Amino acid sequence: MILNDEQLGWIVQEVVRCLRAELEDDAPSITLCPRTVERDTLTLDQHVVATETLHGKLDGVKRVKVVQRTVITPAAIDLLRDRGVEIVRETTL
Repeated sequence: MILNDEQLGWIVQEVVRCLRAELEDDAPSITLCPRTVERDTLTLDQHVVATETLHGKLDGVKRVKVVQRTVITPAAIDLLRDRGVEIVRETTL
């Protein structure tokens, strides 16, 4: 996958927005940031999942659900694999 400068800029902007929301403990109203943890499944409505996205959210999680087009960074994939967490891609959440 090759991303242009505009797409990369948008991805970075979304990651920063979500991280700020988590730090401020004020979940944004749009559904692009982490949405819910159900039992052993973490469902994310994000376009990009990085290790920072997963920080503190994987205790007891066996599966992470994302939309089909979500970009998961290589480091995040490694983290999930090391913890034995399955990645499930769905067309809609």
